[in-house]
Order: sequence, then C-alpha cells, then structure tokens
Amino acid sequence: MSSKDWSIVQWASFGGALLLLFMTFLMTGDIQGNRLVLVNPTPWMYVLFGLSMIGYFFFILAHICKRNDAKRITLRLAGQAFFWTVIFYWALYIINQI
Repeated sequence: MSSKDWSIVQWASFGGALLLLFMTFLMTGDIQGNRLVLVNPTPWMYVLFGLSMIGYFFFILAHICKRNDAKRITLRLAGQAFFWTVIFYWALYIINQI
C-alpha cells in the first residue's frame, strides 16, 4: 500500500480506538475523588475496551508500515505494533493506579 493508504488506515483506526475508549469510560465510569473508577461493569465494557485495543494496534501498525514504506504487513512489523500497544495500555493502567 502507498503512504497515503497507510495514513487513511492509521487515522481511521485511531479515531475508532479513541471513540471506543471514550465510550467505555462514559458508559461505565464515575469520578470518585480524583480517580476515574469503573463502577458499572457490563459485558459491553469489555467488548468496547477490547475493540479499542485492536483499533490502537492497527493505528500503530499503520504508522510503522508508513514509516518503513512497507508494501505489506510482516510479522516483524506486527510484533513492533503489539509491543507499543502493550506499552500504551500498561501506561494507562499505571496512570489509573496512581
């Protein structure tokens, strides 16, 4: 794919991931003190959060492919995207624990 195609995939998946993550907290979250707490866990919360992780993974994957001028997705590029996705969501977890 061309750089323009990777950009479209990148920003479409980022917008979707951000929307799904926002909807997860909007539907199930409550602010108690100065922390965001998920007070109404529902099955949809897990579905939306999982989809946001997949969207963010594709955002990172498209960014790496665009940067490397990749014509197709390889296992190495997917592994790098998985690594950065894990780092991002681990950071979200740590920030929420502080």
